Amino acid sequence: MMSCGPPAGDADSSLREFVPDCATSLEMKASWSAAPAVHNAQGAPAATEMPSPTAYDSKSSVNNWPCATPADTISAERRMCFMNPGFCVLVFHAKIGGTAMNPEHCTMKWVGNVRKMSSVVDAEGRVNYQWRGKDVLEDMPMCPVNEWIGQEVRVSFSGVIHCVETGKVIKKTYGEGLSYDAFLKSPLACPSIIRPELSRIHEGISLRDEAWERAHHLTPHVVYLSQTSHVKVGVTRKANVPSRWVDQGAVAAVVVAEAPYRQLAGEMEVALKGVFSDRTHWRHMLKSATPDSEALLDAKDDALEALGMVYEPFFEEDDEVHTLHFPVHHHPDKVTSTKLEKVPVISGKLVGVKGQYWMWEDGRVWNVRAHAGSRVEIVVS
Repeated sequence: MMSCGPPAGDADSSLREFVPDCATSLEMKASWSAAPAVHNAQGAPAATEMPSPTAYDSKSSVNNWPCATPADTISAERRMCFMNPGFCVLVFHAKIGGTAMNPEHCTMKWVGNVRKMSSVVDAEGRVNYQWRGKDVLEDMPMCPVNEWIGQEVRVSFSGVIHCVETGKVIKKTYGEGLSYDAFLKSPLACPSIIRPELSRIHEGISLRDEAWERAHHLTPHVVYLSQTSHVKVGVTRKANVPSRWVDQGAVAAVVVAEAPYRQLAGEMEVALKGVFSDRTHWRHMLKSATPDSEALLDAKDDALEALGMVYEPFFEEDDEVHTLHFPVHHHPDKVTSTKLEKVPVISGKLVGVKGQYWMWEDGRVWNVRAHAGSRVEIVVS
């Protein structure tokens, strides 16, 4: 348990600075615009001195406002994340005496290890990103990345990288945030992830970890065509749709076939590589693109013809084209990839997120997924 909250002061002051002392690595500054008079729930004038801070449990629910005074004095209007001392900073809008706080005075600071962003796609195809980093290997509260777009965002690299599998400090990553030893042994770097046709778990033979491969590769998979920088072919678990398309920055996708296990889907993908590329050109992907459903359906016809009668039992009859709309305010004319190992600080106005890339107004882009394990500080203001 710990205490934090607005300091005692004059409720008639036009501006109240609130800096909680929740943890040494936790910072939150919010300027509060106080009304000339504050009234309680019964309509009577409240005391001019702000109530003393209330204690809160750092593991409390996201619905609990951690730095709170009685509800008749302050009512929460909006909450983003929740305060986890030492890691995540709450950014919120509030009302004091009916006057909304000016969000321009909000600052959010996050410190932790990078992980691939997760995403949710709504019924209209709009992509909503969630920041889901770790404190080395410990889970941290997720934060809504879409709400950072249009704001000043600074990402600073501490120079420290932790292996995403073991948590040990490493100098260089292999695969997606792994140490060299983990890259050789972990199922997260299993050869059949990159080359699905190599999987043999359907035969009872594991390449790395039997339990992991049964859970991830002995499940329904789809072969799909997506519109990224061009029309490409790919394979993913059925349960991973549409997040796989989001990660690729695809603006549209259609399922070609469904297989009961990974190896068979990979076999079909190999057969289609002679017709379609399986690569995405990231620079082209980050440009503005309009979904072309007609082109995708024509490509699906070509794919089914190329696969032939052998794979016909697995063909997908549904021709639905899934379209995705990414949170991008505008696409820079020219983009430059920035690696934190070489340029440890990136700052400026964040104008969009597409795939696993953040885009700044000046054209610099940051591949979040490629920095898995890196320990960073993110400040949004």
